[in-house]
Amino acid sequence: MVSSVQNNPLAVLSQLSLEQLQGARESAPPEELSDEELALQQIQEVIEGASEEGSPFDSELTEEEQKIVDELKQTDQEVRAHEQAHKNVAGPYAGAISYETVTGPDGREYAVAGEVQIDVSPNSW
Repeated sequence: MVSSVQNNPLAVLSQLSLEQLQGARESAPPEELSDEELALQQIQEVIEGASEEGSPFDSELTEEEQKIVDELKQTDQEVRAHEQAHKNVAGPYAGAISYETVTGPDGREYAVAGEVQIDVSPNSW
């Protein structure tokens, strides 16, 4: 079943049923595990290792950082609404919206500026 995707744990994982996933958690010596179970075990080890290490953004934000995040959220919402309004008014003459973003103290991206290309040249009619 797995010969063509044997070296790709994610491909193997996508082929497993829920029952197989739950059953593969039982500890068995690696030589007794099927390719699917071994792939799942490797993926689970990576996931568990990543969650133990944690993210640099997992800790609580300071009051000042939370204020910055709140301001960034507000700015993001205003910028996105403003650019969407431009796109709506321009209709078929509008291109895609592009945003300039910054990373907040919480590790998320926030839009702080944006633009919509508008083409009203005769070729666009």
